[in-house]
Amino acid sequence: MSAFWLVMQAAAQKVQADLILVDTGSNLGAINRSVLIASDAVIIPLATNLFSLQGLKGLGPTLRYWHKEWKQRCENWKNDDQNHFSNCLLPQGTMKPLGYICQQHTVILENPIRIDDR
Repeated sequence: MSAFWLVMQAAAQKVQADLILVDTGSNLGAINRSVLIASDAVIIPLATNLFSLQGLKGLGPTLRYWHKEWKQRCENWKNDDQNHFSNCLLPQGTMKPLGYICQQHTVILENPIRIDDR
């Protein structure tokens, strides 16, 4: 779960970056989960359609559940007496939602009017 975070931190340190932007796919699979847990903040792109709005309804509860589950894992990790890696760096898993960005709607014309057709 922390591999993406470790890679992002190493890359940012190498180029002295203060901000890392990650563009993920539009699903809630394991890779995106790891990337989102590694994120401090999340900005959600939305298309102007019903499908995007329906997806947004499920995203909030999913992010809250992942956040809660990650916090519990980190707590269990710290409290494990047999843990020989207690000084291992882990992402905070804040995933704070900053908002959303609406993508522009594109209209495709079947018979576009061309200037030289006038």
